[in-house]
Amino acid sequence: MSLKNKLPVICFDVGGLNEVVNQKNGSVVPRFDIQKMGDEILLFSRRNRTFLFDDEILKEYDWNIAGQKFLQAIQYDL
Repeated sequence: MSLKNKLPVICFDVGGLNEVVNQKNGSVVPRFDIQKMGDEILLFSRRNRTFLFDDEILKEYDWNIAGQKFLQAIQYDL
Protein backbone atom coordinates (compact mmCIF):
# COMPACT_ATOMS: atom_id res chain seq x y z
CA MET A 1 0.00 0.00 0.00
CA SER A 2 2.86 2.38 0.76
CA LEU A 3 4.40 1.97 -2.69
CA LYS A 4 1.02 2.50 -4.33
CA ASN A 5 0.80 5.78 -2.42
CA LYS A 6 4.34 6.66 -3.51
CA LEU A 7 5.85 6.32 -0.04
CA PRO A 8 9.28 4.69 0.23
CA VAL A 9 9.46 1.43 2.13
CA ILE A 10 12.11 0.14 4.52
CA CYS A 11 11.75 -3.58 5.14
CA PHE A 12 13.69 -6.65 6.17
CA ASP A 13 14.60 -9.10 3.42
CA VAL A 14 11.89 -11.66 4.14
CA GLY A 15 9.39 -13.41 1.93
CA GLY A 16 9.08 -11.81 -1.47
CA LEU A 17 9.54 -8.20 -0.38
CA ASN A 18 12.81 -7.89 -2.27
CA GLU A 19 10.87 -8.54 -5.49
CA VAL A 20 8.89 -5.34 -5.05
CA VAL A 21 11.07 -3.06 -2.93
CA ASN A 22 14.35 -1.95 -4.46
CA GLN A 23 16.83 0.92 -4.23
CA LYS A 24 14.55 3.07 -6.40
CA ASN A 25 11.50 2.91 -4.13
CA GLY A 26 12.91 2.10 -0.70
CA SER A 27 15.40 -0.13 1.01
CA VAL A 28 15.63 -3.84 1.79
CA VAL A 29 17.66 -4.59 4.91
CA PRO A 30 19.21 -8.00 5.63
CA ARG A 31 17.14 -10.07 8.07
CA PHE A 32 17.70 -9.27 11.74
CA ASP A 33 20.21 -6.47 10.99
CA ILE A 34 18.76 -3.95 13.44
CA GLN A 35 21.75 -1.61 13.08
CA LYS A 36 21.30 -1.42 9.30
CA MET A 37 17.56 -0.83 9.76
CA GLY A 38 18.33 2.08 12.09
CA ASP A 39 20.84 3.50 9.63
CA GLU A 40 18.28 3.34 6.82
CA ILE A 41 15.65 5.05 8.95
CA LEU A 42 18.11 7.87 9.67
CA LEU A 43 18.88 8.24 5.95
CA PHE A 44 15.16 8.40 5.15
CA SER A 45 14.51 10.95 7.89
CA ARG A 46 17.21 13.26 6.48
CA ARG A 47 15.36 13.21 3.16
CA ASN A 48 18.50 13.23 1.09
CA ARG A 49 17.36 10.52 -1.31
CA THR A 50 15.09 10.73 -4.31
CA PHE A 51 12.71 7.87 -4.99
CA LEU A 52 11.10 6.68 -8.21
CA PHE A 53 7.86 4.74 -8.28
CA ASP A 54 6.86 2.65 -11.27
CA ASP A 55 3.17 1.74 -11.31
CA GLU A 56 3.82 -0.81 -14.09
CA ILE A 57 6.01 -2.88 -11.75
CA LEU A 58 3.35 -2.75 -9.03
CA LYS A 59 0.73 -4.10 -11.44
CA GLU A 60 2.57 -7.43 -11.37
CA TYR A 61 1.65 -7.71 -7.68
CA ASP A 62 -1.95 -6.45 -7.86
CA TRP A 63 -4.35 -9.07 -6.45
CA ASN A 64 -7.15 -7.92 -8.76
CA ILE A 65 -5.01 -8.49 -11.83
CA ALA A 66 -3.72 -11.80 -10.44
CA GLY A 67 -7.31 -12.88 -9.78
CA GLN A 68 -8.36 -12.03 -13.33
CA LYS A 69 -5.43 -14.00 -14.74
CA PHE A 70 -6.36 -16.95 -12.52
CA LEU A 71 -9.98 -16.89 -13.67
CA GLN A 72 -8.87 -16.71 -17.29
CA ALA A 73 -6.59 -19.71 -16.75
CA ILE A 74 -9.28 -21.91 -15.21
CA GLN A 75 -11.85 -20.92 -17.81
CA TYR A 76 -9.43 -21.97 -20.50
CA ASP A 77 -9.12 -25.41 -18.93
CA LEU A 78 -12.89 -25.93 -18.72
